Amino acid sequence: MQKVKFIVSMAIRLAKNVVIVCIVYAIIFPILLLMRPFKKIIIANYQSSRIGGCHTLNYLLIRKMLHDTDPGTLHILASEKRICNYRYHNFVKRYFLVLHWRFRVIFLAGCSSDFGRKIGFVPEIPYWYLYRQVYRAKNECPFSFSVDEEVEGKEKLRQMGITEDMKRDVSTDWSYHDFRDCKIENYFSAARHIMERGGKTVRVGVVVDDPLGSGAPAGLVDYPSLFRDEFMDLYLMAKNRFFLGNTSGPFAVSVMFNCPVALANWIPPNHLPLGPKSLYIPKLIWDNNKNRYLSFQEMHDLGLFTEVMAGYGGYYKERGIIPIENSGEDIFLLCREMIENLEGEVRPGHYHESQIQFKRRFQSHIEDGEHAGNISAYFLEKYQSLM
Repeated sequence: MQKVKFIVSMAIRLAKNVVIVCIVYAIIFPILLLMRPFKKIIIANYQSSRIGGCHTLNYLLIRKMLHDTDPGTLHILASEKRICNYRYHNFVKRYFLVLHWRFRVIFLAGCSSDFGRKIGFVPEIPYWYLYRQVYRAKNECPFSFSVDEEVEGKEKLRQMGITEDMKRDVSTDWSYHDFRDCKIENYFSAARHIMERGGKTVRVGVVVDDPLGSGAPAGLVDYPSLFRDEFMDLYLMAKNRFFLGNTSGPFAVSVMFNCPVALANWIPPNHLPLGPKSLYIPKLIWDNNKNRYLSFQEMHDLGLFTEVMAGYGGYYKERGIIPIENSGEDIFLLCREMIENLEGEVRPGHYHESQIQFKRRFQSHIEDGEHAGNISAYFLEKYQSLM
């Protein structure tokens, strides 16, 4: 009986999809084609299941669509079934017509056919192309909060003990992602440094193992354990002075709102954090066979700077190498360098030259990499023996 119910259910689902496809090709596509001479239409993929990380493409695509098209353009986004954050989802809907996930087949069908692309479907585009277009054309944020949202955000900041006259220097994120995992304790020195300079630190994230313990700096706000809600996930990322985090999704929201990011435990280094003011420090790689850290050249020879598969945990296990997370001192120096940059403190010229040389030597294949973030100069100085 259960097998019969399953077969019937699958048959009904298949029939529904066939009907939708027929409607798309027989009715919706012709209507969009007829509208084409009178109204420009752009239909693009909207990855709504995760708020950041690998979906940085969303934000770049949205910004490009807003900046580079005529005011009369009709923007349509095809949503996924899962919505990770409904406040962010509603924020996006202010600027675009968002298709319900059941009609995502329209996008998939459009991108798979020449007919669909003629209408205005935008297939998956390398995010470096979009990044180049955004930062070369108009590097400003097209998004804003409503008056009511600003009131809501400021009130919730007040509840966290953050007032308008404070420097919201950093939102910090420690989130789990296999070999990207890192310990919260290694960020404490950086948090103390920020607060000593008059700033306020906020721990953010969704997946956190435990509340902050007794070893946490006094004044560090434990947002995910005590205050988290969907709106503040967006507001905090938009309003911080800079974001201190790791290779994890939330930093992409700060990039969307033109907030610089300082990312520790960056792995793999085959891509760069967006934004010319951004900084990062990579995880170092320990080789079990050689019983030492690999040099940057050896990391390059293994493909860590070039191969896509370096973004998967199995890549490291197969080669007998282990990503080692950054120490508290490393992250402190990263934080210190970001603050010095934002406050215009000048360092000797060789610091900047070392960053340029590193990018030329190991990341020259990244198109328009000069417009992206740099490795920390203090990190290169500390680990110059690995150069």
